[in-house]
Amino acid sequence: MPLDYNAIMSTTLDNYRKTLVDQIMKDVPLWYWLDKKGRKRIEDGGANIIIQLRYALNSTVGSIAGYDKIDTTPQEGITACKWNWKEEAGTISISREEERKNSGEHRLVNLLEQKTLQTQDSFTQDFGEKIYLDGTGNGGRDITGLAAIVANLPTNGILAGIDRAEWDWWRNQYQNVAAGGTLWNGKFATCGLTAFRQMYRKTKNGADKADLIVTGDIVQDGYEVVLEGKMQIQQAKKGVMADAGYVDTWYKGIEMVNDGFCPEGSAYWLQSKYLQLVVDKESDFVTLPFTPTPTQLARLAIVAWMGNVTASNCQRLGVDHGFTE
Repeated sequence: MPLDYNAIMSTTLDNYRKTLVDQIMKDVPLWYWLDKKGRKRIEDGGANIIIQLRYALNSTVGSIAGYDKIDTTPQEGITACKWNWKEEAGTISISREEERKNSGEHRLVNLLEQKTLQTQDSFTQDFGEKIYLDGTGNGGRDITGLAAIVANLPTNGILAGIDRAEWDWWRNQYQNVAAGGTLWNGKFATCGLTAFRQMYRKTKNGADKADLIVTGDIVQDGYEVVLEGKMQIQQAKKGVMADAGYVDTWYKGIEMVNDGFCPEGSAYWLQSKYLQLVVDKESDFVTLPFTPTPTQLARLAIVAWMGNVTASNCQRLGVDHGFTE
């Protein structure tokens, strides 16, 4: 009986989908963190991703006695931010010649696995880089990354429809550790722990505090060197990232992760409560069926994703940047 190539290819890709998605996540630590423990939100389409925001308290709340009049002033302080959907796609193609040269079922499955791994690595590289950029690449088609959400200088520019120059409550916390002077000289040995202490306080609000610090090599190395002579580096025992094998160090109970894609000299302070990955429910690395290409003896399948990285409270997110050693 001749092989049903469409059935074999579709079944192979369907079986491999979970592995493909898991590996993309695990090879990009920040993406993995956003994907786990309820940080990823699934939505059913819509023109945009809309998130409601509170930026002020209710001024009518206060003490009264007897026949005092209750304040009935209409309240503002509620608005919404609007994030654009962003799409990513790649193709897995197989020519008729490749089908014939791999005509046995197991040989064809092995070929498709290698092509899927190739696509997986390409998605990993693409997301790993873009999640730290500002989303303006490729004519604004790229995902919105940390360079926009947790900007080095967030005092201007429009993020998700809100002008940061006008509304300071929509700005993230930031510190340039190479700003000059005897303290801020860019050296972790001199100013690193001071910067960390200050950013810890800036991003903390009551019980809300950062639950992930993402660093490049310079910051991670500097932190470990500073601690070596003073105390044993606390080894991760449990946690979302520790369980995946990422974490070597902690700071005040916060998991620290070294990400090869993170801009050198930077440390991002993130709170999962206020930073989320939103994905369309029909587009989470979905693989469409293999179809013939019209001008070639070949078939291809499209791997599609649609979503974006979003924020709901930028004041609880922060970045230390400018470390040189």
